[in-house]
Amino acid sequence: MRAAEVIAVSLLNTASRISSERLVTGVFEKFIFDLPVNLSMSKIFLSLSYKIILIFAAVLASILFVFFLSYNKTKGHLERLILKDLNIIAGNAGGGILAFLEMNERRMADFASDGFIRDELEMLVKDGRPDGRALSRYIVKNKLPLDRNINRISVFSPGGRIAASTAEGTIGKDVSMEEFFLKGRDAAAVIERDDGYGGEPELAFSTPVYSRHTGKPIGVLTGFMPASQFSRILTGEARGPFAMDVRKGSRTMETYVVNRSRLMLTKSRFFESSPLTTRVDTAPVGRCLAVGEEMTGFYRDYRGVEVAGSARCIPSLGWTLVVEIDKDEALRPVFNMQKYLLASFGAVIMVIIGLLVYIARGVIMPLKGLSSAAKEIADGNYDINVPVSSADEIGSLAWSFNSMAGGIKERTFALKNSEERLKAVLDNTANIISIKDREGRYLLLNRRYEEVFDVNSADMLGKTDYDIFPKDLADRLAYDDRRAFESGRPIEIEERAPSAGGELRDYITIKFSLKDAQGRPYAVCGVATDITDLRRSHEALKKSEASLANAQRMAHIGNWDWDIVKNELHWSDEIYNVFGLDRQSFEKTHEAFLKCVHPMDREFVKNSVQEALDTAKPYSIDHRIVLPGGDVRVVHEQGEVARDEGRKAVTMSGTVQDITDRKKAEDEARLLNAELEGRVMRRTEELRNANKELEAFSYSVAHDLRAPLRIIDGFSNALLEDYGDRLDDHGHDYLKRVRDASRRMDMLIDDLLNLSRVVRASLHREDIDLSALAWGVAAELTKNEPGRKVDFLISAGLKVNADQRLVRVALQNLFGNAWKFTSKKENAIIEFGGMGEEGGKTVYFVRDNGAGFNMNYVDKLFGAFQRLHAVADFSGTGIGLATVQRIIHRHGGRVWAEGAEGEGAIFYFTL
Repeated sequence: MRAAEVIAVSLLNTASRISSERLVTGVFEKFIFDLPVNLSMSKIFLSLSYKIILIFAAVLASILFVFFLSYNKTKGHLERLILKDLNIIAGNAGGGILAFLEMNERRMADFASDGFIRDELEMLVKDGRPDGRALSRYIVKNKLPLDRNINRISVFSPGGRIAASTAEGTIGKDVSMEEFFLKGRDAAAVIERDDGYGGEPELAFSTPVYSRHTGKPIGVLTGFMPASQFSRILTGEARGPFAMDVRKGSRTMETYVVNRSRLMLTKSRFFESSPLTTRVDTAPVGRCLAVGEEMTGFYRDYRGVEVAGSARCIPSLGWTLVVEIDKDEALRPVFNMQKYLLASFGAVIMVIIGLLVYIARGVIMPLKGLSSAAKEIADGNYDINVPVSSADEIGSLAWSFNSMAGGIKERTFALKNSEERLKAVLDNTANIISIKDREGRYLLLNRRYEEVFDVNSADMLGKTDYDIFPKDLADRLAYDDRRAFESGRPIEIEERAPSAGGELRDYITIKFSLKDAQGRPYAVCGVATDITDLRRSHEALKKSEASLANAQRMAHIGNWDWDIVKNELHWSDEIYNVFGLDRQSFEKTHEAFLKCVHPMDREFVKNSVQEALDTAKPYSIDHRIVLPGGDVRVVHEQGEVARDEGRKAVTMSGTVQDITDRKKAEDEARLLNAELEGRVMRRTEELRNANKELEAFSYSVAHDLRAPLRIIDGFSNALLEDYGDRLDDHGHDYLKRVRDASRRMDMLIDDLLNLSRVVRASLHREDIDLSALAWGVAAELTKNEPGRKVDFLISAGLKVNADQRLVRVALQNLFGNAWKFTSKKENAIIEFGGMGEEGGKTVYFVRDNGAGFNMNYVDKLFGAFQRLHAVADFSGTGIGLATVQRIIHRHGGRVWAEGAEGEGAIFYFTL
């Protein structure tokens, strides 16, 4: 904004002076070159002094004549320049306001996604508790300080009552009919309020709050900003990236916002109490509100004063942004030009020749540069730079122009980054997303859509569903699209479509129309979620319920429920089978059950039940029962007690399992345990001896095998140095192969020793930062080969409890593999992060875009000395991945890989 202010003032003052000088220069040049010819052709004889007077009189008359003829044209030119600058300032201010509103909308949406706020609000709504002071204190402490523009934050229940607020006196108030609540239930919205909290006008930024468990809306969160704060941003009184003030350097220039009721929202430069009291019924405001068109020109403002102004429409809020400057001030350079010419007429004549050179070099050429630069910017080239060759107004104008171009470039770059972030979100979501116009032509596809249906986004643009799906399916999709257009609200549909492999998949699709600034639908967006696996899971659940009954029968397990208050006992069929009773003859009471218990165990069972009822001690016992035929069996019982609000036991439920055979097996197992303990002791001693032998072998490898290798390498090198001139090319090649083989053998010994240490090393678990560890490994690789260009994408905040030394070795091998196999890629990428869980453990991955591998040989990856690439292509010993597997297995995890030749590889592991 500061660059735009300098242009607005500097351009007005400079243009008038330059225009007058150019007029004087042009006329003077005409007479200087034409006058001698005219006089030579005349027959009039005059004295030299009279001729000079006549010449100057003619020049003066010509200058005056040309001035009056061109005065109106110059005035019109300056008016256009003024309006153009005002248009630029209005555009910058409008963009700043929209960015400020969007920032606050996003800030409220971010607050609404806070897990504590969502869980606390859901609990308040579920329990029906009106007291949200804990939530209020949390918002005051953790959210309100994050945005100084917001003076109050409130959270509303679905019914429209204030559940929590930084103004605790408002908790419980009903706002169900307020516009900010009604609009905030459906989507993020900005609402202007004439009579806010404390009677002060304010802006409300509302956004829905969704449950973390069900994803459904559970309330609304709204941040309130006083209109005075918004006014301070426009006048530059507030600090921050959106603060702006065009008034500096001008007596009458101001920026203000008018609402849909034609009332001024911000403070006027001329009236202190203008917000929501001063009515603005001017031409640009009327045009914005009536037809949504923006206007730049001369008109009378709300004071009745003739001004030059430019307006920007903000249709989403019904606002109009206006930038104005009094016409007298704006056109003062034109009036000054008159006075300047008349007052300095004599001096101009004396120095006009010098001014010609000065103006040509110091004014005309820089202005041409500015004009060319302005055209470049209009064509989209924001890297243009105008040389600043002087410290006068032209230099200041050039500097200001460069600053403005830089500002435009930064905002363009920021917009491009925002679009790229949005595209990244769409491309990395698991949902299938598409946008089609009213004729069904595709406008956008995300990456998931391309993967599922094996299409290319660029090829699909302009095509329809009839180009990729069977006609009957395309007809159904087109019908659903029309429903979304006609409904005006999101619709939910179950669809079935074939994937790229031909498999029919089931989807839940939400379709909704996209609308332009005038509220007209122009496209339909579809967001599809694959529910095929979920549906299969439901079917599997039904089968499992049927299998449960069979499992109880086969495992001799039954379930029971005891209504303590009514003394009613309910058994499943399997319990009757275990007890040898039939359902009709059993009395179904607790006393009837006790009669079935072995007499010697009956008191024990009664005491165990009573203890569970009185003390909440877990009920899990083994006891004997007597069948009607006299047979004795052993059962295991366990149960849980349910209590009412007074902690009184009301029901008890649990299971009964016939463990007679298991008890017999346990007795037999006790006899085997003694024998097994002896075997374990013998095996432990054998393992201890094997470890000692492994340590001795490692020592031998480290010391005894290296000595011959060093001798071979040393003598080979000596042979090359002392007798190299006597060897032919074959001899040199043979010696080189000998040295290379010895070095590979040395590397192999190192890898074998590392593998041996990994197997023998004891684990020292601690909490470690995997992300920091990965960055350290990446830094080592870059330092060793600084000439390579590799982009590392490492997720932040990855924590794990493991042995830091061993995990570092595993990451060094995995990153080293990725580094090696991307060596032939110009734009190599190595990525490390976490994705989902397996068996309650986080799954980590290392992905690269290198050479990849054939999945037919994936089983060989983690074997020692196994290589899937030729040594000539990629060096290595084939021990690294075997070491990784040993480390992961020692941590109780697993490691696996996926890849494709030429398309990179990804290694997964858990700890």
